[in-house]
Amino acid sequence: MPIVPTARAGWALAALAPLAVLIAAAAPAAWALAPAIGLVLLGLVVIDGGLAGGCGAWRIAAPADGEVGAPQLASLVVSKARGGLPAPGYFVLLRELGLYAGPSEGPEAQAFHAGEVAACFAAVATA
Repeated sequence: MPIVPTARAGWALAALAPLAVLIAAAAPAAWALAPAIGLVLLGLVVIDGGLAGGCGAWRIAAPADGEVGAPQLASLVVSKARGGLPAPGYFVLLRELGLYAGPSEGPEAQAFHAGEVAACFAAVATA
């Protein structure tokens, strides 16, 4: 699982980096404290990354076009590994919005996706 620092890690860096510079400028004999502060910062980033949660905690926000019935522009983002279909999260989101009730794979998903892609290109052609 990758560690992804959050804004908290940025604030910790912003607070501790100047402290290390200040110590080095004010008391050159205490230079060993600067690496120690760096290790503290590294520890804080690792803890922060662990608290941030994994990618499974991410959530897709519903785009405005899904709420007003416009073509789903996300239909244009497809996966080679899925034979040209979007990732399963695309279909999950559309089910949550009440725009699609079928499976995430198979002929029904392919037909629905093809219709959405056609609607996207038709919307661009008439714009």
